[in-house]
Amino acid sequence: MRPRLDCLMVAKIFLVSLLFSCQQGTPSFTLSPAEKYSFTSMVDCNMAEAWVGDTFRIFPGKYGEDPLWGNAHDLKFADGRNANEAFGRNANEFIEPVMPLNTKPGTPGLHGAVWFETIYQDISVAFRIHLVL
Repeated sequence: MRPRLDCLMVAKIFLVSLLFSCQQGTPSFTLSPAEKYSFTSMVDCNMAEAWVGDTFRIFPGKYGEDPLWGNAHDLKFADGRNANEAFGRNANEFIEPVMPLNTKPGTPGLHGAVWFETIYQDISVAFRIHLVL
């Protein structure tokens, strides 16, 4: 059984990998043929993906109360040595981060929804992101 990670740890891992990838210059890639397969977990517009070291990681779904789409508890992630392996994971192989419950307006805690986005930052941009872990 895989260990569960809390949401803060997942966010730190994602942001650190993002910062390192942004400092390495323009991304490059090669497309190669792949066999067809069925994606056995949730796929939606909130799908994000990132290379974390030599691991390809995917982040489908969202968590929390979205004012438009309603409440969701589908935030997960899975990884593999490549995209085929990560996307081919069975639903029970995905890791669900431990997230706080949504709280009522006016009280401390999580308000709204959480999901991951895939972003790319051009290092020629004049500003830098400073992250304190």
